[in-house]
Amino acid sequence: MNTKYGFTLVELMVVVSIISLLSSVTLVSLNSARDKADTAYRIRTMEEYVKGVTLYRENTGAYPWGYPAFGYVCMASTNCGAIPPGATFNALIDPYVKLQPAFKTLADPSGNLYGPYYFCASVNPTNSCAQAYITWSQKGIHQPCNILGVTSTEILSIYSTLTICKANFDNL
Repeated sequence: MNTKYGFTLVELMVVVSIISLLSSVTLVSLNSARDKADTAYRIRTMEEYVKGVTLYRENTGAYPWGYPAFGYVCMASTNCGAIPPGATFNALIDPYVKLQPAFKTLADPSGNLYGPYYFCASVNPTNSCAQAYITWSQKGIHQPCNILGVTSTEILSIYSTLTICKANFDNL
């Protein structure tokens, strides 16, 4: 009687293919979870910025200035294209909330950077910032743009990879 112990090549290939299939499904679901966590972190960070700016306004009667004095401030930990990070802006808000390190900018397939911006939109007669808004980017197309329970505006979806959101402080 001839008894052979072990597995045939076909059996081993079936097992390897099943393991490969399961690992690919797991990796795809982990990547999706990572993107959701990144989006949640971005929204939570923007909520902290909103709280800081709101408290600054309540204390001083005006919104913080932009960069250089009237305009955009990059709130990312890296440059937002041509706009440098807003260290002065963060220093203005820091007494009101303890900010986490700002998230990095996102790039579209062409390499254009889209970061979180604060913008002083108008100046009142006393030469202080009267209206301001923020914009931020999220991975994926048509992502929800909600901050502090208020739906913000989706202003742009790029290449099905990024959603750019905008929130006016007067609406928050």
